[in-house]
Amino acid sequence: NNCTIDQVNSISGKKFICRVPPATAVGPTTIMIIRSLAGSNTRAGSFLYASPVIEGIYPVRGPTAGSTVVYISGSNLNIGNMERTTASVVGQVCMSLNLINTTHVSCTTIPSTEREGNVSMNIDGNIYTGGNNVTFSYVLPSFTSLFDHDNSADGRIIVSGGVTVILNGNNLVAALVPQLSLQTG
Repeated sequence: NNCTIDQVNSISGKKFICRVPPATAVGPTTIMIIRSLAGSNTRAGSFLYASPVIEGIYPVRGPTAGSTVVYISGSNLNIGNMERTTASVVGQVCMSLNLINTTHVSCTTIPSTEREGNVSMNIDGNIYTGGNNVTFSYVLPSFTSLFDHDNSADGRIIVSGGVTVILNGNNLVAALVPQLSLQTG
């Protein structure tokens, strides 16, 4: 596999810049400099071809409103050009992709409809998808009941306020920073 030399940015006699071709196998590679007049030079094990692997995501669900910071874990997540790397959750490209280390990246979900799907990363134009157990769900919080401090469900609360209320529902964990608003009318 020949590396294509960047003739514009390479410095004759001092530095060659080239874009490596796709690998035929994962593992160490050998670099060989071939010069027709000066002979050749070989350097073994100069770098490794490796593949990113996506192994997990946390949290595994977030609100349909988006803005959930998710942490994607795996291996070799830093091997591509980060300027050309994106992460997608349920087919939606995340905002603010941050490399934490070789095994973790974080990003922020965007709004979506209620659904579940895969987690993937586009690294240098190649798509890497987590296995079937690496999924994220966009969920919509819903409310099932509201009680005052005495657990009476008749819906009456004193006008002076100060009463503790209990709100029950589904997918309330999706509300990362819960806020409740009471409107009188």
